Amino acid sequence: MVAGSIAEDVAMAVPAELLWKGAFSPDASTVQKAFAGMVDAVEFDGDGGPGSLVTMKFSPGAMGEATLLKSRLVARDHAARVISWDEVVVEGSAAATQLRSQAVRVKVVPAGERAPAWPRSPWSTSASTARRCCRRTRPSS
Repeated sequence: MVAGSIAEDVAMAVPAELLWKGAFSPDASTVQKAFAGMVDAVEFDGDGGPGSLVTMKFSPGAMGEATLLKSRLVARDHAARVISWDEVVVEGSAAATQLRSQAVRVKVVPAGERAPAWPRSPWSTSASTARRCCRRTRPSS
């Protein structure tokens, strides 16, 4: 087995607080609105807190070949704006079929602040906000 990690900063065109409240809300309808045009449906099996199962059905072509994302929410820290999932499964993605398992941790950091280094971990991904817009995950118009 090969273990690895990816750390990435992603610039977003919205303020950190707005991104956190929309994209990482414990309310399925709020998350679906935040990802309008990218996600057709969001479902939580649970109360939206730790232990909840999250399913996101992607709009056709919005995420390349990927059609569905399933994950289990591990932790959500509103004060630190950190959220973690494990048991992440992406259906329809050839790359995802090569992974036995994956886990994701996201920290939303306002533009101008330096994202703190993660403690040594077999997995991590971070996102930060800035004035630029990351378009690689948006559907083509």
